[in-house]
Formats: sequence, C-alpha cells, structure tokens
Amino acid sequence: MNKYSNTGFSQFAFGVVSKSKRVGFRNIYISATREGFVRMNTIDQKLTHDLYTLAKPFTDVGLYDSTTTFFKGLIQDVIEHKISHYKHIAKKFERKYGMEFSDFSKKLEQGATIKEEDDWMEWGAAINMLGAWGETAETISHS
Repeated sequence: MNKYSNTGFSQFAFGVVSKSKRVGFRNIYISATREGFVRMNTIDQKLTHDLYTLAKPFTDVGLYDSTTTFFKGLIQDVIEHKISHYKHIAKKFERKYGMEFSDFSKKLEQGATIKEEDDWMEWGAAINMLGAWGETAETISHS
C-alpha cells in the first residue's frame, strides 16, 4: 500500500500519481501528468487491439470507412436480428390465438390453462424485448 491508498489514488510505475475510478470489475486510470493523456490498463489495451484487428480486414478492402463504422454496422445488424426474432414470436402467438396480446390478456382474466399462462408469459416477454430492442435501435441510429 502507498500513501494514496486510502484516498482513491494509486501509483503507477515511474512514480506517476493518478486518480483511479472503479468501473465494473476493472480500474480505469486517468493520468495526472502534464501530458494529460489517459492510461488504459492491460485488459483495455488488449481489447482495443483485438477489436481493431477484427475490423481491419473490412476497412482495408473498403467495405467500411472506419473501425467505428464497422462496429456500428455490426451492432445494427444484431439489433435488426433481435427485433425480427421477437416480432416472429409475437406474430406466432397472434396467429395461434387469433388476437393481439392485450385482448389475450383480458381473456385470461376470466381463467386460463397452464399452457395459456405460459404462452402469455412468453408472448409478453417477447413484446417487452421488442420494445427494448426498438429503443436501442432508436438510440443507436441517433449516435
């Protein structure tokens, strides 16, 4: 332990004192040197390198103009897949019961079988996830 241990500060090699902020399970160290740069820990450096290495073949051949564009496209594809998946589940139940979820929910208030309750839970979860992925798509499209 060094003299900064109780204050939230930690000491790098070469005696550079930096403020440490706990994020998830790893520390992000912000350098307090005159240069003002951010020092990433080894895990962050490796992750950054690995992500760049994954995107490089796609940017090298001109499929994407940057690493950021590559990953944004990849994320948008995942979001579109998830939205399609949950729409499919919702449509499956609409066809099975011949009604929308809200009408099915009202019908179950008068009584339901265990299978209908299970379907109601799965259908409701699909609708909730569809909303969450839709919100995520909206957020990503504005970034």
